[in-house]
Amino acid sequence: MLLNQLKVTNFGPFYSDHVILLDVSPSAPVTIIHGENMRGKTSLMNAIRWCLYGDAMARAGRRMPTVNLINIDALASGELYMSVTLDFTHHGIRYELERHVQSTFRPTLDAHLENKASLKRDGQFVAERNIQETIAGILHDDIARFFLFDGEMLDHYEALVTDPDTRTDLLRQSIERILGLPAIRGALEDLDSLLNDATRRQRRAVRQANKARKLSRDADKVETTLITLEADITDLESQKERYQQRIDELNEQRRKHLNIESDVQQAEELDDQIAQSERQLEQLRKDIQSLIADAWAEPAATRASSLLQTLETEHEHSRVAEHRTRTLDFQIKSLRRVLNERTCPVCGHKTDRPERDDIQVEVANLIQKRDAIEFSAEDYDNRATVIRDLREFTSNTKLQIIREKEMMFRRVKLQARKLKRQLDDTAERLRDHNRTEVRRVQQEYEKLVGDLRELNNDLSEKAAYRKESRADQSRIAAEISKLPEADSRIATESSIYSALKQGYSATVQEFRDSLRTVVERQASEIFRRLTTEHDYDRLVINDQYGLAIFDSDGNFIRERSAGAEQVVALALIAALNRSAVREGPIVMDTPFGRLDTVHRKNILRFIPTMGSQVVLMVQSGEFDIDRDLRHLDGKIARQYRLVRDGRPTRSRIERLAS
Repeated sequence: MLLNQLKVTNFGPFYSDHVILLDVSPSAPVTIIHGENMRGKTSLMNAIRWCLYGDAMARAGRRMPTVNLINIDALASGELYMSVTLDFTHHGIRYELERHVQSTFRPTLDAHLENKASLKRDGQFVAERNIQETIAGILHDDIARFFLFDGEMLDHYEALVTDPDTRTDLLRQSIERILGLPAIRGALEDLDSLLNDATRRQRRAVRQANKARKLSRDADKVETTLITLEADITDLESQKERYQQRIDELNEQRRKHLNIESDVQQAEELDDQIAQSERQLEQLRKDIQSLIADAWAEPAATRASSLLQTLETEHEHSRVAEHRTRTLDFQIKSLRRVLNERTCPVCGHKTDRPERDDIQVEVANLIQKRDAIEFSAEDYDNRATVIRDLREFTSNTKLQIIREKEMMFRRVKLQARKLKRQLDDTAERLRDHNRTEVRRVQQEYEKLVGDLRELNNDLSEKAAYRKESRADQSRIAAEISKLPEADSRIATESSIYSALKQGYSATVQEFRDSLRTVVERQASEIFRRLTTEHDYDRLVINDQYGLAIFDSDGNFIRERSAGAEQVVALALIAALNRSAVREGPIVMDTPFGRLDTVHRKNILRFIPTMGSQVVLMVQSGEFDIDRDLRHLDGKIARQYRLVRDGRPTRSRIERLAS
């Protein structure tokens, strides 16, 4: 399938008629549509989808009411209609599909709209009842998501890497869709229904026999269990779908908050730091007040220290004088003892007259020296008392602590002011955002992810129990079919249904497993081509359809950048697209968010190889014409720009030089 032309009338922001040519050539398969946010890129994507399938998708995968797609200015001016015409080629056959809605009064609900569709096949009209079947045969709605996808779809596949538990069945369902397995699964459900009906008819036929009655009761019990399990599983599946839809909605809000989440986190951290600083300042105030109350005498510490130093110097001199006096007294006393006893007390030597005369002279000299020393024992003791009392007034300890506390107070106060300035700057960036709402969305998202994980566990348990119960049902049915009273025709019918079911189940499993290997191989090949991390070697899809990245040494990569995760998502979608049972145009809306320039270059060089026709819808924040256009040199068929058309509710399409 190749798109040739898209015409929109009063669709989204496109008031009146707008035509965009989309046909490409093998050498130039890329069309680029530039447009800032709110200019209509997603509306063009939805126009294609609405024309093909009759519905459009809002964010988080919700179906948009058709009435909300009609241009506001058209409704205001009384033009109560909207249409999209898609001209495309498939297997050499030209198709023209038009979908049109209108009302006789200003509509507010889809029920107010008259919806019509027409399809020409090589100029011949196709019966309206066959239109959707014809479109499904060309590009089925089940696989359209792999051809018409936006940045949000990338988010879903990134979740396989960032938090696999939130998307345990996304990849498995994707593989089933590209194989066309949903139809086979529908056939399995039909076979289950037919088999259960045949089993009930067989039970009625043999109910009279004693053994048959017991088997019949067992069969009734198992059937009741299965009915309950089916109801529980259906309820859990519905609940899971609601959870997933809400998670998708929250993810969309988180995506809008992506640029401010770091600011919110920073603001919360700054709030905590400021509160901590305020508590520290209050404690310092109390400490300083307490120290000042106990340090009333410390202002005199300097004078007291000077006086104490003088007294201590004098006291030291007095101590030396006292020591010298005592030494001299000891010497005088020792010599006088020699004079009195006329014998040396140490060696016992008897002194003669001349020796005693010399000793007498020495004693006189020592007495003279002692008397020359100025020392007063009373003054010495008094000075010691004054020094002891004065020391209490010379400590600078409290003053030093007060000074240190004051310096710390000033530092903390300056830091608090700096933090408040940072908080003011952050608050200015968050001025138009509700921080509480951002945090609430994140908390609700985390809770739902946990709830979904538990719900998946419940589903797995009930599915396993259902499998056991079905095995019991088959065993009982086989026993009933062997009873003499059993109807052989019903037994044969049951056997056929059971064999078909087993065959279908084995086929589904075999197809899914084989394609999983194919998708894994192709995704790894594409991933290696796109990534800038040369150590990243391959993507691995495990038996539970979880996804992991491994390096060339076989190590699991746990820490990945946001850009790497987006490259993984693109590689997966490209691999699924290549493996699909149909070929179609690839329309990508905003595919380059969070990618660095090298990754963007790799992807832009890869895009022309993704399919026979690629339509890129980009905004200036992710695609810079001067920087990025050269990577598609020679591959571009056409370029367009979406611009405002005089009013916020209107846009128009301008052709750019390629």
